[in-house]
Amino acid sequence: RVVNFNVWIFLVVAAFLIAIFVHEQYVSKNKQIWVQSVPLQRKACQILTVWASFSGFLLSAMVIPLSLDFAASLGQSATASGLYMGLSLIAGVLGTIIGRPLISETAWSQFFVRRLLITIFSFSTLMSLVLACFYNWTAKSNEVSFIWWTGIVGTCILNSVSSIPMIALTVLWTKATHPGNRTVWSFLGQCARSAGMTVGPVVFSLMSRGVIAGGEPVSPRSMMAWVYIYSVGFTLVSLSVCTFLMPTELPPVLPPATPTENEGSASQVSGEARPEELDEPDRQTVYWKMVAHFGERPFTLAAVEVSTTMMLEVLYGWDAYHCGFCFTVMCPVGIVLAVVTKVMINTGYLQESSVYFSSMIASVIGCALLFDEGHAGPATLIAAGTVIYTGAALANSIADGWGARAAKEGTSIGQAQFQLLKLLLISLTRFMGDIVGRFLVDFGGRNTYAGFQLLLCSVGAHTAYRACRPLWAKERQSKEEDEESEGVPWKFPQAPEDSPNPSEVRSPAPS
Repeated sequence: RVVNFNVWIFLVVAAFLIAIFVHEQYVSKNKQIWVQSVPLQRKACQILTVWASFSGFLLSAMVIPLSLDFAASLGQSATASGLYMGLSLIAGVLGTIIGRPLISETAWSQFFVRRLLITIFSFSTLMSLVLACFYNWTAKSNEVSFIWWTGIVGTCILNSVSSIPMIALTVLWTKATHPGNRTVWSFLGQCARSAGMTVGPVVFSLMSRGVIAGGEPVSPRSMMAWVYIYSVGFTLVSLSVCTFLMPTELPPVLPPATPTENEGSASQVSGEARPEELDEPDRQTVYWKMVAHFGERPFTLAAVEVSTTMMLEVLYGWDAYHCGFCFTVMCPVGIVLAVVTKVMINTGYLQESSVYFSSMIASVIGCALLFDEGHAGPATLIAAGTVIYTGAALANSIADGWGARAAKEGTSIGQAQFQLLKLLLISLTRFMGDIVGRFLVDFGGRNTYAGFQLLLCSVGAHTAYRACRPLWAKERQSKEEDEESEGVPWKFPQAPEDSPNPSEVRSPAPS
C-alpha cells in the first residue's frame, strides 16, 4: 500500500522558503538580521551544531531499521543495504573536500559563510522533497533496478551538497566558542547524538502508526518516502536558525562562559594536565592520537548500529519496527553517564584522561558479551551494544574536545585541519562500518562479528593509552615540582656578610 502526501506539506515548505527569501532581501539591504538579540546571535552557532547532531542521528535511527526491508523490496541483499547507507557517507566525504577551500581561518567572512549555509540548507530541503516524491510515486513500479540506482544517485547528490559547509560550520563553532568551553559543548553534542538515536525509533514508530493509520501494511518504499518528509522538516529547522538567528558579523568580543572557570578549578583540584598546556611534541602526540581515535570509534559505532538491528531481525525474528527500539535502550545510558561524568569532572572528582581511558577499556569488556557460546540471546546482544556504545560516547566527547584544544592555528596542527580530518575519517569509517558490519553477520555470524569488534576495540584502547601518556607525564611532573617547592626546609635568617664566624671567635683567656 502507498500513502500519498497531503498538499499541506508542499504549501508549508513553500511558505517557509518565501519567508526566508523575503528576510534575505532585507539582510542584503541592511546588512543585519531581523532578530537583534546579541546573546541569541552568539549562541546560534552552538544551537545549530547541537541540532545538526541531534537531527542527523535521529534520521539515522529511523533509516537503519527500515533499510533492510527497503533493500529487500527492491530485490537487494543485506550487504547491499549497507552499501546504500555507506555510499551516502562517501558522498559526504566528497562534499566536505569540495567545501574546504571555500573558507579561510585567517580571512574569515561571516556574511559569506552565513549565505553559504542558507543556500545549502535550502537545496537540501528541496532535494529531500524530490526524493520523497520519487520513492512514493514509484512505490508500485516493477523497475526495481532503476529505482534502486536512481535513489542511490539522488541520495549521494543530497549528501555531497549537504556536506559542503561542514568545515565552515565547525570552524565557525571554534571561533564562536571559548577554548575552555569546547569540551563542554563536545559533551552536549555527544548527548545530542545519543538523544537522536534514542528518540529516532520512537519517532519512527509514531510515524509508522500515523502513516499506516490502522490500515493495511505500507510498502517499505513509501515508508522511506515519509522518512524523507521528516528530513525536510528537520532541515527547515536548521534553515530557520541560520536565517533568523545567525548574525552577519561575529561579535567583536566573545566573553568566556562560566564553564571555563569550572574547568580551571577542576584542573587545579585534580591536578590534571590540559592538552593546550603540553610541550609542542606532546601536544602533537595528543592531536594525532585524537585524529586516529576518529578513525576507529565511528567504525565501531556504525557496526554496532547496523549489525545489532540486523541480528535482532535475522537471528532472533524481531520485526523492523521493534528492532529500532534497541537504541532506545542503549543510548539513554550514555546520556545519563555523560552528564554525571561531566559534573564529576568539573568538581574535580574525576579526571578527563582517566574517564577517556576507562571508557575505551569498557568497550573492550563489552565485546565479550557479543560472543555466543550457544545460549546467548538478544538480551546479551543489547547489553553488549549498550556497554560499547556508552563507552564510545564518553570517549568521543572527550576526544573531540581534546583535539580542538590541542590544535594551534597557523601550525601543522591547525584547527581547520583537525575538523577536516575528523569529518573525513568519521564519514569513511562509518561507510566501512555499515558494509563490513552487515557482511560479517551475513557470512560469518555473531561470533565472527564479535571477534572483529574485540580486535578493533583493543586497538582503540591502545590509542587511548598512547594519548593519555603525555598528560599523565605532565601531571606527574607538576606534582613533583609542587612537592619540591613545598618540601624545602625552613632556614634561619642569614647573618650579615661582615659578621664574624662563630667558630673563629675565641673566648677571652681567663685572668
